Amino acid sequence: MANADDEFTEEERDHIIEVLRERFHLSPDEAHELIEIAEEELRGSIDLYRFTKTIKQSFSVEDRIRVLEEIWRLVYSDGELSGHEDSLAHKLSFLLGLTHKQLIDAKLKAKSSQ
Repeated sequence: MANADDEFTEEERDHIIEVLRERFHLSPDEAHELIEIAEEELRGSIDLYRFTKTIKQSFSVEDRIRVLEEIWRLVYSDGELSGHEDSLAHKLSFLLGLTHKQLIDAKLKAKSSQ
């Protein structure tokens, strides 16, 4: 998501690191390493389906909604919502098997927490 607008800002990177550290109790080094691994995976990937399929199969609906909320928080972490980011969030929501209402609720919750 951070690359959706072709600009992975420091704000976005910092947000991802903070979420990884808090949610998974990672050290700063572990969080940075995980981002590097994710960037490598992204370079070798042709679509989002394999990533979202794993999440959809492994996570409850509530957890998938929390993932989408974090996606929206990431989108808003740089203070802007680009058309590409909005479109990608909608696509991810669909691939995660969430409803349009769940998408909008997650977006509003994330936006209000900024």
